Amino acid sequence: MILVALLFVTFFSISTSPLYVDEGKDSVIFKSMGLAILQGKIPYADFFDHKGPVLYFINAFGQWLSQGRWGIFLLQIIAASISFIYLFKTTRLFLNGKQSIIVMALTLFILSGFYEAGNLCEEWILAIMMPCIYWLLSDIVHQDLSHITPWYGLVYGICFGLTFFIRPTDALAILGGMLLGAICYACVILKMDKNKALYDVLSFVAGFIFVSIPICAYFAHNHAWNDFVYGLFIHNSLYSGGIQGIVLSYKKIALFAVWVILWYLIKTSSYKNLLFVVIPVCCFQFVVIGSRMYHHYLIDYIFLFLLVLISLMKRSNVTSLAGYSLLLYLVILVGRINVFRYAEDALLERIELLTTHDEKNRVFYMESEKLLSIVPQEMQDSIWNYNVTWREKYPSYSSIFFHHGITQCNKVPHYTMCYVSEKLKKDDNIQQYAPPYVVLTHSHDDDTIRQPLWAEFTDDYQYLYTNYELIAKTDSTICDIELLKRK
Repeated sequence: MILVALLFVTFFSISTSPLYVDEGKDSVIFKSMGLAILQGKIPYADFFDHKGPVLYFINAFGQWLSQGRWGIFLLQIIAASISFIYLFKTTRLFLNGKQSIIVMALTLFILSGFYEAGNLCEEWILAIMMPCIYWLLSDIVHQDLSHITPWYGLVYGICFGLTFFIRPTDALAILGGMLLGAICYACVILKMDKNKALYDVLSFVAGFIFVSIPICAYFAHNHAWNDFVYGLFIHNSLYSGGIQGIVLSYKKIALFAVWVILWYLIKTSSYKNLLFVVIPVCCFQFVVIGSRMYHHYLIDYIFLFLLVLISLMKRSNVTSLAGYSLLLYLVILVGRINVFRYAEDALLERIELLTTHDEKNRVFYMESEKLLSIVPQEMQDSIWNYNVTWREKYPSYSSIFFHHGITQCNKVPHYTMCYVSEKLKKDDNIQQYAPPYVVLTHSHDDDTIRQPLWAEFTDDYQYLYTNYELIAKTDSTICDIELLKRK
């Protein structure tokens, strides 16, 4: 599995693998945050994103090991090895060796479609949670309590805390749901003593507190507590679509239908007690996953897809197997969550990048380097990123900064974050700070017209072209980026 992890990350992690040059979309924000932390900046206060601080500390550690790709790449291989080992051990709870290899191969094929450019928060969460998931499933399969003890409760609490401070919703849905179900199973089926259950719960709480104290102390000490609370909780609530995002999503309903089929497959098997942990996870996921349902959100839930494949593999009746397989395929196809299409597209994309030697992306970064090299070396951390952000195809415009070892001087890396909350726009008022250099693009001008929040967008342009001079511009056939210098 370590070798498999090495090959998987090397081939699929576009944003960190030495085979590619693209810095990714979400990944480049996390890597930039890690670099910013090493430069003394505080997450949320000095550089904004809305994932949890543990993710940023992981990326900072990766940048400390080796600035750029190699440090994160090494950590990813370690994380993927842990995930794959415990996914495989989970298959061995139910299947023989040959069957496990088949199911594991199919699971990794599905996972490749969720993986996107790599170094996403779900990837790190999966590595933290997968041992816990295996232990809890093992206890139910073997009908014992060997992994439901105060010691394991402490470990579960630490893992819950680490995942909570990467992405709270996934921690609550997966580990929270599984642990709730496991305690109910232990008390109802195995008749566990109520006092012992209480000790387990208290140990879990102690583990969570153990993780929480240094993180909270870090932000309080750096006078960034309010920024931390806003970034991790308030902004995420707005970003997820609020209460509407809980149910008004066609993809969410289709995915939940897949889980209902899984429930039935488990219920009609000899492992029906697994429903104690599977049902809470699926129900909690439906509530917390939000309305956007990007592919990579499903990385954490790959173990549920694994259980689907295991349940199908356990079907000895060929007619039954064919019927359930067809039903599942129709659900994911109609629900536009075609996991096999995701995986096919991911495979073809990597092959294209390798066969073309990633030429388009290399040309893009060479062009951006010409632009940024005009700024004196001692002033390159004083460049303001006005609206250089994502674009449809890789790489994103915003990745030019990290790729060339630069940290933008303003707080918000993607102006689209301001669509969620006007607070960020006020925090990043360019007219108030008047930076010496500004990088901007006009490729998003049509989008901003449709956003009421950006009524002042035109005013900013007027301010910029009055008080700044255009000193460089990229080749428009490659990209549309301008460099302005304050008069």
